[in-house]
Amino acid sequence: MSDSLSWRIILAELADRLAGRYNLHLEIDLQILEEIQSQMDRTLTEYGQNHNIAKIAGHSSFWIRKLKPVLHKNTSPIKNLSINEELSVFVGLALCRRFGPRRFKIDPCVLYDWVVSLRTHAHSPHSSTLMFELLTRGFISVNPPR
Repeated sequence: MSDSLSWRIILAELADRLAGRYNLHLEIDLQILEEIQSQMDRTLTEYGQNHNIAKIAGHSSFWIRKLKPVLHKNTSPIKNLSINEELSVFVGLALCRRFGPRRFKIDPCVLYDWVVSLRTHAHSPHSSTLMFELLTRGFISVNPPR
């Protein structure tokens, strides 16, 4: 797996899917994708060679959310102002689901709260990584009892 390639492909696939779901006309800024990769390479070096998929998911999620590579075209009938935050979570989750050690499902309310938090609160690459580490290692319950 090429980590650089995987998150970009996943982002493009998910952006297309969300564009259809929300009736959006979106474009992806390729220069911002390059900046995201550069920032990921920089911040992931703090782990040395100990990269696991949760770390890659957390850092890609953080930098997608921070640098916002997905833009609305002028022809878009509406805007979803949290599209980059939503995509950042979905990219991280998709990486973990495709390459991670365990399967998990997240309650839609948790997803909504996560996206809102990314949009309105301060986060870091490490705080984003922590969530994906907890999910992939099974340390948190993501399907609360009803």
